[in-house]
Amino acid sequence: MAFEREIFVNLIWSPEGRALRHLFLAERAASKIADVPEDTPKREIKSVAVIGAGTMGGGIAMNFLNAGIPVKMLELKQEALDKGIGIMRKNYEAQVKKASIKQDQGH
Repeated sequence: MAFEREIFVNLIWSPEGRALRHLFLAERAASKIADVPEDTPKREIKSVAVIGAGTMGGGIAMNFLNAGIPVKMLELKQEALDKGIGIMRKNYEAQVKKASIKQDQGH
């Protein structure tokens, strides 16, 4: 047990251990906004709109779709919208092949 304790203490104070504690606390701090009371009412997100179907817009849209939130996408040209949706479709097909999601999840 003394040996296990020594290893444990060394791990606690390792750079990785410190980084993990920092990340843990930072994640919690990021969810709080200064000067906003805890009892501030939250609004339900029923749908979102994403401007641009490029790499970033497509990724943002997929995150909301994965959370079950309907997404509307706006793009200047139909070709750009079609290309962005096509990339999203390929990403979902790749996830189905890897068994990350099921075909019938309806994204």
